[in-house]
Amino acid sequence: MSRASRRVKGQGNVFLRKRSAIWQISYWNGWRQVRESSGTTDHAEAVRTLQRKLGDIAVGKSAGAERVRISALLQLVVEDHRLHDRADLLEAEQRIERLLKPEFGHLRAVAFSTKVLNAFIARRQKEGRKNSTINRELALLRRSFRLGYEHDPQLVFRIPVIKALPENNVREGFLEPDKYRLILDALTDEIKPVFVVAYHLGMRTGELLALKRSWVDLQEGLIYVNGRVTKNRTRKPRRFMAT
Repeated sequence: MSRASRRVKGQGNVFLRKRSAIWQISYWNGWRQVRESSGTTDHAEAVRTLQRKLGDIAVGKSAGAERVRISALLQLVVEDHRLHDRADLLEAEQRIERLLKPEFGHLRAVAFSTKVLNAFIARRQKEGRKNSTINRELALLRRSFRLGYEHDPQLVFRIPVIKALPENNVREGFLEPDKYRLILDALTDEIKPVFVVAYHLGMRTGELLALKRSWVDLQEGLIYVNGRVTKNRTRKPRRFMAT
């Protein structure tokens, strides 16, 4: 119960709890009553805090946005991939669950900073991860804030700058036929078809794992890759030697 109560005319109120010098604020955020600490012992400052909250609500900002954790934003990415039937859904979900949520999930979105980001990048590089791999992880993190920003009601009010690292895309070599045969012989029967198609056609992992039997024409020796799984979103045939 409050020891004293001072109402802000028209909306909400500021009050003290027993045995506490910190002013509490209470207001209606559009669908429920919110009671929280103002974080100050100064009544005037507590009133200003309440008024800022009410101002945010008036312009459509979510009153609880400052409490949103990055784990919730990352989940938006998974849901968005699933909604749009993205071919890389499984890959994105694994990166998020195994790496990004354990690393950032406990943080509130407002606590994300350049220092936190740089520490993550430095650790990943120390673990031997290439910049291209880290960039895929950063892209998911960047996307999570973008979706939170576009969400209705809005979950975050800023999108942090998360720049991609420089990548060296020059191919360092090719798999020679003798080594190809050694690797092929060592693989299980379930993996061999994927490896053979990847070697001969140079298809990306996302394309390979999204292939369906209906896309393969054994008579013509063609694989028709659906446009939604290709990099430029165009349907294109890949020729192979049917045996």
